Amino acid sequence: MIPGNRQVNRAEIPVYFLHGRYDHAVSYTLAKNYFELFQAPEKAFFTFEHSAHSPHFEEPERVREGPERMLKGRAGIRKKVPGSIKTVRKSSIFERVFANGLQLQQVI
Repeated sequence: MIPGNRQVNRAEIPVYFLHGRYDHAVSYTLAKNYFELFQAPEKAFFTFEHSAHSPHFEEPERVREGPERMLKGRAGIRKKVPGSIKTVRKSSIFERVFANGLQLQQVI
């Protein structure tokens, strides 16, 4: 850890890692280890086998597939909220980003 920096190991929101297998800027192995330690109510690690540091440019179709698959899997999921039952909406920031044609890099 770099002195003066904090490491975040937990989030109260869903967290998704999108990582290129051949990324030399951020070690794939370290990212995978960090993901295993990270605590979140929902998390996923998407590996891009033919990418380095920019899978959104190197494999744009696959980058779109991951969040789309994740959203389809969430449709109809019910989560308990104290005192009630809440249905998780399918709409998310990923859905709005892709609908507007923005690049994923701007969100992450």
